[in-house]
Amino acid sequence: MSKKEETPKWPIIVNQSLTDSEIYRILQKHGHKLRVSSGTLADTCIYPLSSVAFLLFLLQEAVNEWQTKGLKAITSRMLKFAEIHKQCYVLASAPIHGRQEQKLLTAIEKQLLGRNIAFLPVHNSADCVESMVTIAKVTMIFFVWCGRSLVCR
Repeated sequence: MSKKEETPKWPIIVNQSLTDSEIYRILQKHGHKLRVSSGTLADTCIYPLSSVAFLLFLLQEAVNEWQTKGLKAITSRMLKFAEIHKQCYVLASAPIHGRQEQKLLTAIEKQLLGRNIAFLPVHNSADCVESMVTIAKVTMIFFVWCGRSLVCR
């Protein structure tokens, strides 16, 4: 089976802020059914069939915001994201995860400890898309399996 046949093509709700991004172009190239929405949070992708949401987070920009506005300005958007979505992931993107980026990510994780939010460090748009598709695929398989099993109910 080729790689093209292995990757399922399902609908993805993409926030309007991502329509000019490389992530949007990669998802289009893979043949996913993209729906653009202005009603979702900025920089989010939602996989409705697997009930998973992703917030794309640029660490380099956030480091500057952290130094000027503080941690609360950054985490407030993530808290809102976690309140809306049951299964959510923050894809923390930076070409190089240096000391400042690692300190910021650690501070955010400590602030949001106990929430239903997971953090994944990624390096570029291709990593973002690969991570999103993999998580959505695994989550979809789990839901299909649990739907047929009495143990998961």
